[in-house]
Amino acid sequence: MNKHKPLYEPNGKVRIYDADVYVSGKKHFTADEKINNRCAELHFDAWIDDISKSEKDVFFFISFFFYGSRRRKGFSLREVFSRRITLLPNEDGTYPQKEEYDYQATLDLLCYVEPKQKGPDKDEPFVIKTVFTQSDILGLSSHKDTFDRLLTRVLTHDLENAFKRWHDDEKNGFLSVKEMSPAEAVEYLPTVFTYTTITFPDLSKEGYKEMLEGSKRVFLCEVSPEGYAYDVFKRMRYAVDSLGYDSKDVFYYAELGEKNESVLVPDCSTLMNNMDRHFNVVKHIWGTDPNGVTKYTKAFVGLIIRDS
Repeated sequence: MNKHKPLYEPNGKVRIYDADVYVSGKKHFTADEKINNRCAELHFDAWIDDISKSEKDVFFFISFFFYGSRRRKGFSLREVFSRRITLLPNEDGTYPQKEEYDYQATLDLLCYVEPKQKGPDKDEPFVIKTVFTQSDILGLSSHKDTFDRLLTRVLTHDLENAFKRWHDDEKNGFLSVKEMSPAEAVEYLPTVFTYTTITFPDLSKEGYKEMLEGSKRVFLCEVSPEGYAYDVFKRMRYAVDSLGYDSKDVFYYAELGEKNESVLVPDCSTLMNNMDRHFNVVKHIWGTDPNGVTKYTKAFVGLIIRDS
């Protein structure tokens, strides 16, 4: 394992049949092995799509590379696997959060054995069986042990640790929460949403009142603005979910600034699309520092409670 590489990358692309597919929230793993001038690598990308509160689609994409040797040509194997899972509700009627199911769901898919299989490999996980079958067809049977060792390394160590780091980032990126009445929120929000007049017509107190119309309480959560747009989104999602309310009515403020030519402009569409997909967004509020835009500098998400 190359210890200088991260265990996962929160965003990026996977290449499927010579086409780049961009996936938000994927986890990327790499395991390698070098023996007697031979080098093999296993790349593994995992992600979960929310279909509903209870239904989730689990995906992973495997690339297995051998870079060749004096006696053997190089090759690459690629496969995509997916499975839909249904979560059972907790005793209080709520559903498990991502940190409770995504590692286990990915592990279950990797270890999934097809029912009613016949033959000596009937207890072999579907993923391993598929890669081994490909290896046999391509005359690469001698590499199956290498693949098995690299996948075992991911399963026994890297996979669990990477998911733990993913969720630790969510928790550590949740900075604070403040509960207030709608009237208090109308007075307080303009003091923290600093640059709204740059990208909007002035968001006045009447605008805040309209946004919070019909609400009973408001929770304002601050999250870390560090990293990519998807990093900010997943922290916002964690903050809202951790409050334990059924309401999905939210608003959020994302501030962009700190001019630095070496940093790319944040991908605002990623944040917007994911927030719209998972919540009922009452208002997107953007703030832009007039001195330059290259990164997120402040991020808040508000939860609106309408029932007493």
